[in-house]
Amino acid sequence: MTKKGAYLSNPIATWNPHNISIFCDVCIKEVEAGHRPELVGKETGLGWNSSKGIVDASKEWWNNKIQINKEYGRLRKKGIRHEMEDKLDRMFSNTVATSEHARAPSFGYYHQRQERNL
Repeated sequence: MTKKGAYLSNPIATWNPHNISIFCDVCIKEVEAGHRPELVGKETGLGWNSSKGIVDASKEWWNNKIQINKEYGRLRKKGIRHEMEDKLDRMFSNTVATSEHARAPSFGYYHQRQERNL
């Protein structure tokens, strides 16, 4: 699971489809055992397009992510395998945003809501 020649004190993970699947299986076991971590990210305005199998987000959100890492660009329009969608459903079903991070589709994207409040 680490690249050949990596130092044992600082291994580099190889995120191929097989290893990602194993990682997701471990996460699913933890979630189903009641060990769901608190999600503390502040990403808003995101959704899931199940017909395309992709993250549904604004152009601005994607552009910001692609500036961080150009590799994210290929995730913008490339769907995921059905097997992985099932795993993600099992890991993230029954999760909701609360308090100031709660969202409803009628709110629009986060940056639009902020502009309305100015």
